[in-house]
Parts: sequence; structure tokens; C-alpha cells
Amino acid sequence: MRKLVAVSIMGTWLMGLAAPVLAYEDGAIPPGVEKLDRGIVNVAVGGPEEIITHTVGAVVDDGEDSFGGFVASVMSGLIMGTFWGVARIGSGVVDVVTYPFDFNDNRPLVEPDHHI
Repeated sequence: MRKLVAVSIMGTWLMGLAAPVLAYEDGAIPPGVEKLDRGIVNVAVGGPEEIITHTVGAVVDDGEDSFGGFVASVMSGLIMGTFWGVARIGSGVVDVVTYPFDFNDNRPLVEPDHHI
């Protein structure tokens, strides 16, 4: 019974999200839907994405000289990636919660939108 209620609520919620898109005749995406999409992607993959991006970037930029430089680059990349991952997930949560409201021209809080 719980599964039926959960699936019904999820289906109703998804149809509520699809209704504004279907209301546009020219196929244009409403501005809030792009913000919602960006927020969902940032919440779902923001942490691992930032950790990988910053770790690889630090190793490529600084860690090719010696083993010690490699280890230091990996560690600094992990720390910076964790910090920016938390920031990107927070930005995604803000985007998901505020997608119906247009402020700041719906620009992302963290640039770029996402690395994917």
C-alpha cells in the first residue's frame, strides 16, 4: 500500500512538472525548468564531479615533477574538490527550492553550471 501511495505521489509531482512545458506551443523551455534541471544535476553529481575535476586538474598542473609533488597535488585536489563539491550541492539545493521564482535572471550560483 505504501508503494502505491508513493508511486501515485511521485507521478502526480512529475506531471505537475511536465504541465508548464506542455503549455508552451512553440516547444520553448520555461525559464524555471532549466533552473530545476541544473539544480537536480548539481545535487546528484556535484560532489564527485568537483572532486574528480579538481584532483585531475591539480595533478596535471603541478604534480608531474616528482612523487611528492604528485601526492601533494592529489591531496590538495581532494580538499579543494570536497569544498567546491559542497558548494555545488548547496547551489543545486537552492536552485531546486527556488526554481519557480525568477531572481538574478536564473543564473547559477556556482560557475560553470556543471562540468558534465
